[in-house]
Amino acid sequence: MPAKTFPCTSCGAPVKPYPGAIRTVCAYCGSTATIPKDMRQTAEPGHGKESQARAPAENKLDIKLTEITEKVQPVAIKAYNAFWLWTIIRRFLPGCLIALAILCALVCMLTLGGLFLIRQ
Repeated sequence: MPAKTFPCTSCGAPVKPYPGAIRTVCAYCGSTATIPKDMRQTAEPGHGKESQARAPAENKLDIKLTEITEKVQPVAIKAYNAFWLWTIIRRFLPGCLIALAILCALVCMLTLGGLFLIRQ
């Protein structure tokens, strides 16, 4: 009897459902595919370990998306804050440097002008 397969929702490759599984991983693109209800097979007694050995990637995919999001979110917030600060500095730094140069020039002129007035 030929094995029943169903097409992957991402790449269209044939995906073989494992007995007792609700989800499986596409061997071609690695995306998670939910096995259609009419294709699901019940696990045979004593063969549960064998089906888990054939599909070890399923256990890795049981990590909840919220856990991953909670781990990634602080990094994303720090990166956004650094980008925001860089954007502000990039816009205002040239103006600040020009103002500092003008201020230094005025101080030098006043200092040198004051020195010339004192000597005369």
